[in-house]
Amino acid sequence: MLIVMIFTSPGETAKGRYPVKAIAMMHKICREAEAAIFHRQLFDDLRHAMKRVADTHEATALAAVAASFTANAACIICLTHTGK
Repeated sequence: MLIVMIFTSPGETAKGRYPVKAIAMMHKICREAEAAIFHRQLFDDLRHAMKRVADTHEATALAAVAASFTANAACIICLTHTGK
């Protein structure tokens, strides 16, 4: 099962009494949630569940993730002109 969670900061956070503390708490929650995911296992499960690679963009993304595991990279940075 794949669960995707998006954590956004509502307008009340920015307008509230303690915006810095609220954002710091959100940061702490996100860091802990991120640490609980077994990224390599999730990537392998998703890759094996795929029927086939849809296009060159998807193939490039898969190769980048696989290379990041091999290199023990802390992050992947993707620059784009279109946002796609």
